[in-house]
Formats: sequence, C-alpha cells, structure tokens
Amino acid sequence: MQKKLLCTILPAICSLLMLAGCTKEETPVFPPSGHIVLITSTFNNNYLYAVDAMHGSLLWRYTFTHPNQPLQSFSSPTVADSLVFIGSHTKRVYAINLFTGIQKWEYQTGDTVLSTPTVSKGVVFVGSGDGKVIALNAVSGTRRWEYATGSKVYSSPTLSGPTVYAGNLNGRIVSVDSAKGTLRWGVNTRGPIYSSPAVVDGVLYVGSFDSSLYAIDTLNGAKKWEFTTAGKIQSSPTVSNGVVYVGSYDNKLYAVDAATGTKLWDFATGYVIASSPVVKDGVVYVGSYDNKLYAIDAATGTQKWAFSTGGLIESSPAVANGLVYTGSRDGYLYAVDAATGIKRWSFKTADRIASSPCVVDATGAVIQSGINGATQ
Repeated sequence: MQKKLLCTILPAICSLLMLAGCTKEETPVFPPSGHIVLITSTFNNNYLYAVDAMHGSLLWRYTFTHPNQPLQSFSSPTVADSLVFIGSHTKRVYAINLFTGIQKWEYQTGDTVLSTPTVSKGVVFVGSGDGKVIALNAVSGTRRWEYATGSKVYSSPTLSGPTVYAGNLNGRIVSVDSAKGTLRWGVNTRGPIYSSPAVVDGVLYVGSFDSSLYAIDTLNGAKKWEFTTAGKIQSSPTVSNGVVYVGSYDNKLYAVDAATGTKLWDFATGYVIASSPVVKDGVVYVGSYDNKLYAIDAATGTQKWAFSTGGLIESSPAVANGLVYTGSRDGYLYAVDAATGIKRWSFKTADRIASSPCVVDATGAVIQSGINGATQ
C-alpha cells in the first residue's frame, strides 16, 4: 500500500504556483527556514499538518471533517503547484493550499482512499477502495478518466512515461495509458498488493503479500524474475545503482540485484518492516515495527545508527536538509540528523502516525518518502 500509501512516489521537482491576482491569504510565504514538512495523524483524530521543517513549529493544520465518516487517513501528502494532494477514509481526494491550509477542492470516490496521489503535468492519479485508478484535473478536481481494476486499490500509482502502474488486493498489477485510462496489460501475483511499484529502465519492481518481490518488463508485462522472502511484502521497493531495496514481514531489509534478482545482503530488525526504504548518499533509511528508524550502509548492509521512538514505525522516511523525517505510532513527527541519528526536533500530533512525510522547499523541490521507489 503503503497505506499511506502511502507520499508514492518518486522525488519530483514541481514549480510553485504564483498566480497574479492571488488574494492575500493565498500569497505563497515560506517560513524563514525555507522548508515545509507535511504529515497526517491517523485513527481517531485526523489532521493534515504543515510544519517548519527546520524547527518543528506548526504552520497550519487542516481538519478532515465529514459527518458519519471515519476520520482516518493512511494516504500521505504530495505537493505540486502549491497544492497539497491527499486521500482519506472520508472517501475523498483533497487539494489544499500549501501555504494557508485552505481547501481548494475535493473529489468524492466510491470508497476509502488509502493510496497516495501522484501528480504530473496537471493530472492527479490515485487509487481508491472502490477498485479504481482515477485521473483528476489538478486545478479543478474534475475527473478525466477512471479504470476499474476489479479489486480495491491501496497501492499508490506510479507514473512512467505515458503509463501509470498500480496494484490491487486481488494481487494484480495493471499498466494503464495515462492519457486515456485504457489497459495496456495486467499481471497477477499470488497475494494482495499494498506495495507501490518502482519503475526503472523499463522494469517494474513491486512486492506482494505472497512474500515475493517481482521484476516485470514494462513493455509487455513479462516476468523477469521473482525473489522470495519469508514474509509478506507491504514495503515499496526502492532502486538505486542497480540494487533493489525492500522490507518484509520477516523482519528483514533486503538488497537484491536489480538485473538478476540475486540477494546481495539482508539486514535483520526486531520486527516487521512495512516502511519503504529510501536511499540517500549511499545510506538506506527505513523504519521498523520494533519502534526504530535505521540507517544502513547501502553497499554492505551494516548498521550505521538506529533511532528509537515510542511506537512502531510504518511511516516511510523522507530525507532533506541533512535530516531524516519520519512519523511514529507514538504520535510524533521526528527530524533526525542523517549522519548521526541524533534527534533535532519532534512535533506532537493529535494521534498516531501511519502516513509518510513530504518536504517542500522554496526552490520548488518536493522530497517525498520511499513509497514508490524514491531515491533521494
């Protein structure tokens, strides 16, 4: 899924929207630090927070409010053109002003939205619990097309060229034309897919609850190889320098040769890894249900440091400004020094965090978590 499925996403560089004639409340104003980190709290008290990424102070908070709907969001925020896009258990996709926290539009789906939106060239792609992959106009929220996959889509869509890829709970990976919403091909695995695909050099990598990591040719859907772990795979794979990194319910992080599917190394944590790894400057960062955030040498699989929180971590980390950002089920968003693992600050939300952070800076750079194969 990443249930957050959880901010999917490949790192993107998005221009910030500065329209002439904006009202005063919509004028883009970054905090003095020049960086904003976005995160949602989940379960009973569901909010979207914008926090100063360097100091951990609150900038604004958006409340998901719809009568008789569970106020939960495992979807993670993503940003494009000064708008924050996010899904929710309210059966809606939202567009919210990055600088004010004011909602611009909402789109109602047929079921919960655990998938994290992907945005490109003015189009928002998102999966829904009603089994559809949906394309929306990013400015207006109007639907461009939808494709029915046959089962719930909690996997976050991955866009590569003219094609969008996503998995569903029937274990099927679909390749859909991003302009028309028509099927190119579909491939079945043997278990539900919560993992979000990573696409690199014409190969799609995705994990399945059948305990396997798959490499699939994006041209025709042919399986290139399959790597089997001893547990379900919810974690979304990340590809860096010819190596695929992915976590498993068998408590291990794996490094697998991207060309052959051969295991290079594995690293054992104290519990399940549902978090998606991120690679930055030769280091893999990943969270675990053992309540720890790990930094691991990408080449050797040796631990560099571990940072302990007060709850399990399924949030996928984002790395920016020399800091690693992650959420924890203890309700805190943490900023940890990427080199040392020392906490710089923490921000208390109103509830547990299952989603993943997204960082935006004044240059227009958007740094997202490893939900679908992000390498930072």
